Amino acid sequence: KGPPDPFQNSILSKSKSSKMYSMKVPPEYRCPISHEIMKEPTMNETGNSYERKSIEDWYKRNRTDPLTSKPVDPQRLVLNRALKSRIEGFLEESVK
Repeated sequence: KGPPDPFQNSILSKSKSSKMYSMKVPPEYRCPISHEIMKEPTMNETGNSYERKSIEDWYKRNRTDPLTSKPVDPQRLVLNRALKSRIEGFLEESVK
């Protein structure tokens, strides 16, 4: 069965309570491209993190970092495990 999904019944869910919508989300937990809370924060070679799908879509049209405009290699993306863990902890605490 595996561990519970911290995003299920969270502020990322489509059927949220108004209390969840009004919750203050740390800006570093939001993707700079989509402005949504990241489920799969992915870091590029500049050290910036984005939601994986958002940065992959960006790289289909651009070869630069969205925040710095520096040239990047679109193949050099890694999961930001530390940020993902912090976001999951935040979401778990916010639904209590």
